Amino acid sequence: MTDQEKNEALAKWAGFQWWEDGECYTIGNSTTVRELPDFLHSLDAQAKWLWPKLELDGYALQLYLPVGYIEAFISTRSAPHWQIRKGASSPAEACAEAILSLIGDGE
Repeated sequence: MTDQEKNEALAKWAGFQWWEDGECYTIGNSTTVRELPDFLHSLDAQAKWLWPKLELDGYALQLYLPVGYIEAFISTRSAPHWQIRKGASSPAEACAEAILSLIGDGE
């Protein structure tokens, strides 16, 4: 899966919808954007659009930065540390890959 496909999968899961002309995206009833946020490389974009949906769906995201590697965990009360992504090159990538694993679009 390419980075663009991963970003689009995350956007779709967050609720973004593509206009038929392919030039704009909407989320909810009123927010329109010309470009999708860069979910793979931006913790700010994830915090705004992805993390609230995780919480609403009953999940918690945990990010660990021990020396030498990065880990992201997604858990629920009944399944702690359910999705674990190691070996990412950045914290944003680790979080994005964990969410992709959760929604079934991870590699």
